[in-house]
Amino acid sequence: MNGTTYKRCGCRDAAGKRLGQRCPKLRRGGGWNPNHGVWQYQIDLPPAADGRRRPLRRGTYASQTEAGAILGKIREALAVAKAGEPTDLTKVGDLIELALKRKRPLPTPAEVRRLLHLGDTVEIPTVETWLTTWLAGRKKLRVGTRRSYTGHITNHLIPHLGSMRLDKLRVSHLDALFDAIEERNEQIAAMRANRDPASRDKVKGMRVVGPATMHRIRATLRAALNAAIRQGFIDINPAAHVELPAASRPKPLVWTDERVEAWKTTGALPGPVMVWTPAQTGAFLDHAHDADDPLYPLYHLIAYRGLRRGEACGLHWADVDLPGKQITIRWQITNTAGPPASNHPKPTTAKPSSPSTPTPSPR
Repeated sequence: MNGTTYKRCGCRDAAGKRLGQRCPKLRRGGGWNPNHGVWQYQIDLPPAADGRRRPLRRGTYASQTEAGAILGKIREALAVAKAGEPTDLTKVGDLIELALKRKRPLPTPAEVRRLLHLGDTVEIPTVETWLTTWLAGRKKLRVGTRRSYTGHITNHLIPHLGSMRLDKLRVSHLDALFDAIEERNEQIAAMRANRDPASRDKVKGMRVVGPATMHRIRATLRAALNAAIRQGFIDINPAAHVELPAASRPKPLVWTDERVEAWKTTGALPGPVMVWTPAQTGAFLDHAHDADDPLYPLYHLIAYRGLRRGEACGLHWADVDLPGKQITIRWQITNTAGPPASNHPKPTTAKPSSPSTPTPSPR
């Protein structure tokens, strides 16, 4: 299994058969002729799982050194496997054969150790340890993104998967995680519908985890596991293969007169996202104005220019041009677990806002 390097050429005999290694021009002065033929290597890979022999002959190398370097890489990979189980040699042979077939780099000893999970490989962390380490290393995360990642990790990923070693994580474990989330959603819904006040109090303040949040939880785990792949802890990302229900945004509904009456009667919202009519918006602004609400200018700005709440609250006087009737959205206030934080909005929202057409006064 040690293999060897040799020279061969494309010359043929009088019958048209290739001479290969038998060509007399390959030798000169008791050694190899540097001006004739090319270098190759040959080595017998370990037999395949079905017992098939795997003689390996490759190369059109210009020098023996070049052919020997490739042969050396194969020997190093196989040497690692000799320290493991008998079947490890077959696995490494498969890996080498596949790499050559697909014209990819040969596996390094470190990659072979990771594949075989040998004792001298780097210790594989648990899911909890890795998620904690990964999040701590993400120094440039926006405040809202870090809060979102922290919630996913603390509330869902660590409680369900934290004790598992990274390389033992499978798609089935993630399926069980999301099944448990859906089961908890059903429990919360049932307790909210219970007529017993004590039962309803137990889930007071608890929120169900909708499809969109499930997708974000999976995205958080997927990002962390991609980083684990780059570190060499795992080879595949099970989060990339989890199937979840489609996450569609709830369709906004307008507060029509009929829906207003139904809401007054039943107390149930017609939908998760309800939108005022222009008349209702005007009535609200009129009320805020007549009541001398100090936030009336804020409400007016949001209603007429469509700013997000955080963008309106984060507006700086330096970004307000009253004579030019223009504001520039450069800051927003985000509500984190601690005190509110001021940061820049996403680039797609950092743009001027000015009245391109005359807007009627709410008065």
